[in-house]
Amino acid sequence: MRAKMKKISVMAGLLASVMPAYAVVPMNDALVMEAFVSNKGLTRLSVKGDIIQDIFVYPFMLGEVAVGDAIQLHKSGHVFIAPDGIKEPFYLTVITQKGQVQDLKLSPTVQKSVPLVLTLPEAVKDPDAALQQDRKVLDKYLLAALQGIPPRGFTAEALKASSPRQMGDLTLTPVTVYVSEQYRLSVYDLENTGERDMTLMPEIFLSSDDLAVVFERPVLAVQGKNRMVVLSQTQPVSPLLSEESSLSTEPLPPSPSLKGKTS
Repeated sequence: MRAKMKKISVMAGLLASVMPAYAVVPMNDALVMEAFVSNKGLTRLSVKGDIIQDIFVYPFMLGEVAVGDAIQLHKSGHVFIAPDGIKEPFYLTVITQKGQVQDLKLSPTVQKSVPLVLTLPEAVKDPDAALQQDRKVLDKYLLAALQGIPPRGFTAEALKASSPRQMGDLTLTPVTVYVSEQYRLSVYDLENTGERDMTLMPEIFLSSDDLAVVFERPVLAVQGKNRMVVLSQTQPVSPLLSEESSLSTEPLPPSPSLKGKTS
């Protein structure tokens, strides 16, 4: 038991340098955490949300004292450290049931024993997966606005007095605006007053604050009408949705309720 208690002591020393009093510290497998532990009392080392299933100690001997005997891994998943007689720093590596690893450098010192608690590192988000998820959500906003339905979280905003805008043979008439805390959906009717069909190009309608544009149909027939929705930001947008990572501006396929609409 004395050997086990000594093993426990070693562990406490390492964490103390990182947190002189009770604290919760995120694990980082790229760093060796340094801590001081009580050289007389018993220190508990735990991982919040996980259990420690294996430990490694180095060096095993310091003078005539077996460092490994001062550290005990309990079946509960906690490590107990009692470094009585150990004066030099030693190293402890813990491996959790979920596969997390933490290297520690523990230095026994005269101080009160305090628990040492590690937390699991925050999960790293996949930027591509996050971007795809954001695109799916915003595509749903655009499609709803295209059908005249306020998306969830949006409210219709009263239109300010504005006349139709002419762009060559194309007339843009504001229809409605839907606003949320972060986004604005501006709905327009487009009319082709020219003598030939128009292929609608998204980049013609996008400004620096706009993220995407969709059309009811990608081609506007002669003397025909079409509906367009422009998605803009009202608050700073996520880096995933800015500049080169912005939403695709390809037209969305019309819903069944729009297919029968007269041009």
